[in-house]
Amino acid sequence: SRALAERDRLLDSLRESEARYRTFMDSTADLVFLKDEKFRYMLVNRANQEFFGLPEEEIVGKTDFELMPEPAAKSCLRSDQEAAATEGIVTTYEQVNDKMYESRKFSVPLKDNARGVGAFIRDITEHRRAEDRVRTLLAEKELLLKEVHHRVKNNMSTVAGMLSLQAGRMKNPEAARALQEARDRVVGISRIYEKLFQTGDYKSVRLSAYLPKLIDEIAATASLDGVGVRVEKDIDELEAGVKLLLPLGLILNEILTNAFKYAFPAGAPGRIVVTLKRTDENSLRLTVSDDGVGMPSRPAMEQKGGFGIMLVKLLVQQIEWTITPVEGKGTAWQIDFPVEQD
Repeated sequence: SRALAERDRLLDSLRESEARYRTFMDSTADLVFLKDEKFRYMLVNRANQEFFGLPEEEIVGKTDFELMPEPAAKSCLRSDQEAAATEGIVTTYEQVNDKMYESRKFSVPLKDNARGVGAFIRDITEHRRAEDRVRTLLAEKELLLKEVHHRVKNNMSTVAGMLSLQAGRMKNPEAARALQEARDRVVGISRIYEKLFQTGDYKSVRLSAYLPKLIDEIAATASLDGVGVRVEKDIDELEAGVKLLLPLGLILNEILTNAFKYAFPAGAPGRIVVTLKRTDENSLRLTVSDDGVGMPSRPAMEQKGGFGIMLVKLLVQQIEWTITPVEGKGTAWQIDFPVEQD
């Protein structure tokens, strides 16, 4: 009859829908289940059956206390209870034997206003082991960096000490001064390196935090005879890669040291201004100026600066930056360079 035919059609449709649902659940490696209001299993997928080593009919109707060790069952019960009483998904991490699982549980409405718990549970044991390996490697890297830093710092101190000792043994004042200046440059490089290491970020450094401290240390070392010289700083909030910071620090060290040595004779008071500004999207400009005795002409200025100015110019040429002396009252240098270094 027509009624029997309609019933058969509905039954076929129901079986087909159930088969699709079962195929969907069994296609994932995650453990999938539904529990009733007393946290007894109502259905489980194939992965969950493999986890327990039992067919579905031997799992359905049981609680976790009948299927796994008591400590693990208690942990599962706590998260089940939390999920049943919570709107949304409750994520927990549960250990069963030597495996770690990420559990995402949620409340499911059942008959007669009861609420059960559904869940997707993923084995993250290998993921956790990989994270542990990464943490171990990072810790080893940090230890190696500290060791390298310690060795570099000690080596620089040794070189500086040898240069200072040799300078003290020289009878020729010019040679002694040249050795002492070489020693000061090694100390300057060590100072720059130390500041870079202290930032803790080996990819990008905030210039407004790095440069003022470096400038203060250079000034403190170079201004022993010029205690009346004031250094003003105006550094934009910018970030730059570490490759840019070493040449920038070396150039600042030379120009500031030169200013303290030659711009304010006989300990005269004065002012040095250091600014770093963005000139366009891809370029920065460092300006170092003082109100000292100035430079009457470019040849005289270059001769006055001696090896320090020559070193700055060679360094600027090597990294393809641009340096421009600005003539007028006092001395000023403008150095233009790209934000990113190759």
